[in-house]
Amino acid sequence: MHQTLLFIGAKWITTSFFFLSFFFNFAF
Repeated sequence: MHQTLLFIGAKWITTSFFFLSFFFNFAF
């Protein structure tokens, strides 16, 4: 349970970081 939650959190952080980098590349 805890490992699954940690995995989901890590995947969400990676996805959000990818979208942030993509947004900054598109903005600038």
